Amino acid sequence: LPVIFKQDLQSQEVEEGDIVTLHCELSKPGVPVEWRKGSQVLKSGEKYQMKQKDCSVELQICDLKPEDTGSYHCRTGDTESSACLKVNALPVIFTKELQSQEAEEGGSVTLHCELSKPGVPMEWRKGEVGLCPCTKYEIIQEGHSARLVIQNLDPEDSGSYTCDSGDRKTTAQLAVKGRLRKKYSVLGVGHKFALKTFHYLTSPNFYRSYLALSVYFKTRLQNLKWDAGEIAILRCEITKPGASVVWSRGDRVLESNNKYQLKQEGAIVKLIIYSLQGADSGEYICDTGYQKTSSMLTVQELEVTIVKVLNSCSVHEGEDVHFECHLSHEDAKEVQWKLADVPLQNNKMNLIRAQGKVHSLTLRGVTQADSGTVTFTVGHHTSTASLTVRGAPVVFKKELESQEAVEGGSVSLTCEISAEGKVTWRRGSVLLTQGEKYSMEHTGSTYILMVHKLKVEDAGEYTCDTGDKQSTATLTVKESVRITRELQDITVTTGQDAVFACELSQEGVTNGEWWLGDNLLQNNDLNQMTCQGRVHRLTLQMVTTDESGDVAFVVGEEKTVACLLVEEKPKALILEKPHDTVALEGETVTLSCTVSDPTATVTWSRNDVAIKAGLKYDLRKDGALLQLRIHNLEMEDSGTYCCDTRDAQCTVTLIVEGAPAFFQKELKNQEAQEGDDITLHCELSKAGAHVEWRKGGVVLQAGKKYEMRQEGCIQELHIRNLEPEDNGYYTCDAGDQLTTASVAVQEAEVLIVCGLKSTNVFVGEWATFSCQLSHSVTPGEVQWWLDGYLLQDSPSSEIGLSQGHVHTLTLKDMAPDTSGTVMFKASSLVSYTKLFVKYPTVEVVSEMQDLRVAEDQPAEFICQYSRPVQAQWKRNGRPLQPDGRRVVVEQDWTVARLYISHVSTEDRGKYSCEAEGTCVVALLEVEVKPIEILQGLENMDTIDGGEALFECSISRCEIKDCRWLIDGKPVKDSPNTEIVSFESGRRHLLLLKDLHVGDNCKVTFQAGTAATSAMLNVKGWQLDVVSGLEDKVAVVGEKVEFSCMLTEPVPEAEVVWYSNGAELKNDDTWAMRADGCSYH
Repeated sequence: LPVIFKQDLQSQEVEEGDIVTLHCELSKPGVPVEWRKGSQVLKSGEKYQMKQKDCSVELQICDLKPEDTGSYHCRTGDTESSACLKVNALPVIFTKELQSQEAEEGGSVTLHCELSKPGVPMEWRKGEVGLCPCTKYEIIQEGHSARLVIQNLDPEDSGSYTCDSGDRKTTAQLAVKGRLRKKYSVLGVGHKFALKTFHYLTSPNFYRSYLALSVYFKTRLQNLKWDAGEIAILRCEITKPGASVVWSRGDRVLESNNKYQLKQEGAIVKLIIYSLQGADSGEYICDTGYQKTSSMLTVQELEVTIVKVLNSCSVHEGEDVHFECHLSHEDAKEVQWKLADVPLQNNKMNLIRAQGKVHSLTLRGVTQADSGTVTFTVGHHTSTASLTVRGAPVVFKKELESQEAVEGGSVSLTCEISAEGKVTWRRGSVLLTQGEKYSMEHTGSTYILMVHKLKVEDAGEYTCDTGDKQSTATLTVKESVRITRELQDITVTTGQDAVFACELSQEGVTNGEWWLGDNLLQNNDLNQMTCQGRVHRLTLQMVTTDESGDVAFVVGEEKTVACLLVEEKPKALILEKPHDTVALEGETVTLSCTVSDPTATVTWSRNDVAIKAGLKYDLRKDGALLQLRIHNLEMEDSGTYCCDTRDAQCTVTLIVEGAPAFFQKELKNQEAQEGDDITLHCELSKAGAHVEWRKGGVVLQAGKKYEMRQEGCIQELHIRNLEPEDNGYYTCDAGDQLTTASVAVQEAEVLIVCGLKSTNVFVGEWATFSCQLSHSVTPGEVQWWLDGYLLQDSPSSEIGLSQGHVHTLTLKDMAPDTSGTVMFKASSLVSYTKLFVKYPTVEVVSEMQDLRVAEDQPAEFICQYSRPVQAQWKRNGRPLQPDGRRVVVEQDWTVARLYISHVSTEDRGKYSCEAEGTCVVALLEVEVKPIEILQGLENMDTIDGGEALFECSISRCEIKDCRWLIDGKPVKDSPNTEIVSFESGRRHLLLLKDLHVGDNCKVTFQAGTAATSAMLNVKGWQLDVVSGLEDKVAVVGEKVEFSCMLTEPVPEAEVVWYSNGAELKNDDTWAMRADGCSYH
């Protein structure tokens, strides 16, 4: 979507030297804009500051001057918003007034003043007489300075002198002292008093007293002319700042209200008049009590013109119509709306509105009688427009509906309209007329179009047109259906299915009917009707002779007929029955029978359970010969078998006799070594047969020595740990059958499987030796020797035998002289080894590793010794004191562990683990975690003479690596600067005192590599008196309250009250308080 201005720039009027902000708002955020003054493109700098936040755009213009007056434009793409800025030049004021002076006769004097602007033309006057440069007067003007030098002073030069810049005046009194003669000495006392009085009146003291008491005007009011609707400002200047004046118009004294604002700024007094009207014209007077000045104000009424005229409208009866007219100014008077020269009043039917410059008229529910001319009049200007009200449009109460029809038939299209009238019918764009093909009729507001003798080309869109509205429907004409393939006669036997099929000329026909004789068939399980494309099928399930007859298919006027003949099915008889049979278990038997009908369907069953072909049963048919073959006979296959043709049945009995078990695989002779395990196995012809195992004539029983197993036809005998006496013949007896095999056990040679191994032990420990043989030997054949001495089983030397033919020797409480050769002897087998008994020494098995860990992460040192010891941990040579929480020391048998959960920079150093003369050393280096600023500095604004407190917080305790900077220079503590830190160096404060307007600066806090900055802005007081003190009259003893209101609140400590020049303090007589901007 294109970017538009949701809020346009607003024209403004400001004073010279002010700052103004032009603001507008766009429909999209982040859109680039261009600012221009007239055709000049503006750029951001000291003069212009451009801001953009979201959809808001601003242009700030600083230090306004009269030449900044003009048209300003904000442009983005093809869209632009403009506004006018008017900068009113400030009047020239005297920054230094004339000072009253006194001088001696015959001398010279210089009157000096300074103006706010240089080069302003000046006029000097004495009283009301203008002065010109001459030998008497020298007029000098340089830059802001203006001087009047009066030469050769005479007493007649005394008087008031005025410097007039046009907008402002400054006046001073000059007193010239005359040279007194001594003639007064001959006068009497009365003359002396008169002379003294004259001397006093001409002295400077007299003028000072006079000036102190009277208030007069330095600059007077000027006559003004303003346009209606604007604001008028009457301004004059008095000689005494703060002196009260009275504004009046005619006999009416003016006071501040919504219309008038009385304002006083030092010696400048103003009267502001808002929303000027013609009635505000007249004379306005400002009275100081000693002098008056007046201004004639003329308010010129603006002529209101029509900017945008009315537009003519055409609507339907019952609708609302809206007219709108734009004027050149707001609050226009003498506005009149008329309809057909009849004045209109604001009511429910005629809504008359005025919003700013836009005036509108809305006529509700107009009728045809309201047609005519609408007139808008303002003053001498008129705009007219025509209003046309048409009758209510005809609408369709019921639309045409799309239809389908068959070729050759007829169809009617019907619709209903809201009112009876004239309609036209069309097919596509062709206009239809009454005739043989089309007939048109209507009853009341219902209209019907009949289309006869339909053809395929009649299909299409048909439209009923009332003139205002149209209704359209689609007519679809289908071709008539023809039968392209007829039904065929069918002959079937009873119980079979009869299938009839025919083919049509087109697909999708659903109105076809199937008939059997005179009966219309319905689609169900016995009469299955299907359609695939153009082919329609009828399947009559399991027909009977009663269903013989004609079968017909009918669609529209098309019909096809075929004959169905159902013949009786011949009975199937059993001509040759099977014979009862006896067979052996495991054999295959065949049961056979012969039927009269080779096509007959036959079922076999056993004990009334139907038989299905599979691995067990094989069903065969060879013409009229039917066979049932049963494989792999079992005892359970005995029973009565039945052959059923539905028309006849026959039964036969099968008896299955069991077969004796015999050995399919015999036992085999085996040879084995002493101590081995062997398994004898054989296989019978039948599973589950009971057998008996014997050795010679002795029946064997299951136990540790023998284990009998049977799995299917397999029989097994498992003999464990063979011995020479296990030699002999073993027999498996199955009753009628048996099998025998011999077992030969060869005696095994004894060997040393695992010999002795050398052992090192410490004094006082135990030493264990072991030797494993391949077979067992008699206990008397085993001997243990130590350095030629035969050892016996005793408390100090235990001799044992464990599972697996492992012989052991344990020597206890070893002494240093026990070292020697240990020998194991078993019959002719011998194994030697060495025994070393040592004094205990501590050795380091696993040394510690140097660690480099990030600050606040865990560190762990582990040292492993050769035997259990009590280790001591040190850091930089000093014992380490664990606290059990952050620093943990653990001892687990031979392993010593030091764990520090959260390391800090203070944990750096050399760590040692010492135990019984051993010392293991490792270094711990801690990587300092960078400091982060958690709470940054914030910009501060303060006032002249105030204080500013900057605060920030960092992520860890740090004081040494932190510093404050002002404009990039380090800050130190001083009477006006305080630096404080809290929470062990996590929070840092900087307090700046006794700040002044020129102290604006950038404050920065640095902690390591992290830094945060903020700006300090010291503002001067921009105070003005909104409501000054008022004179009070009170009776002695009463309470009197004086009030003063300022433009902004000031700290109460900065406010001082005076009485007759003496400063007042809170006591029993005087009480001071502050309430916002009000002070009492």
